[in-house]
Amino acid sequence: MSLQDDLVASFSWIDGHANIWPWFADADLFAAIVEGLARGFEGDRVSKVVGIEARAFLLAGAVARELNTGVVPIRKRGALFPGKHLSTTTAPDYRGRTIDLLLQEGALSRSDRVLIVDDWLEIGSQANAAVSLVRQAGAHVVGVGVIVDDSDPAVDLQLPKLHSLIRVELLGPSS
Repeated sequence: MSLQDDLVASFSWIDGHANIWPWFADADLFAAIVEGLARGFEGDRVSKVVGIEARAFLLAGAVARELNTGVVPIRKRGALFPGKHLSTTTAPDYRGRTIDLLLQEGALSRSDRVLIVDDWLEIGSQANAAVSLVRQAGAHVVGVGVIVDDSDPAVDLQLPKLHSLIRVELLGPSS
């Protein structure tokens, strides 16, 4: 079976919400996800992997280990996050909410080549805000890696480089 087949077989919608937790619980599948995300950026000389709170923290650490790089978190306002921060506010997400995202000052440098990872890309508001934060820090964004791409192709074109493991349509209807 392919990675996409394994993702579909371990996926479910529960009350209209995506249940991706089985992907993290299966050691072999989780390893394949991490390898698949890293593989999309092997030749890009990534020096840091950034994960957007919360599920992407799991992915960022594992992908950083796979690429032999450092890992840097982007947190949501209100979380414990000591020190000074760069901040930005997302465009409205699929629920119409805006979210303040924070990156610690000094976590990235001008010499860093950054891969941003997340579990799911919908309308791109968080991904675009993360790109903005990395650029505020002076670092270069290599691209964005996600497990599931649920976005419009126009959103994909806004990102520096997008690598996804599966399109949402393959996961079946949500209701």
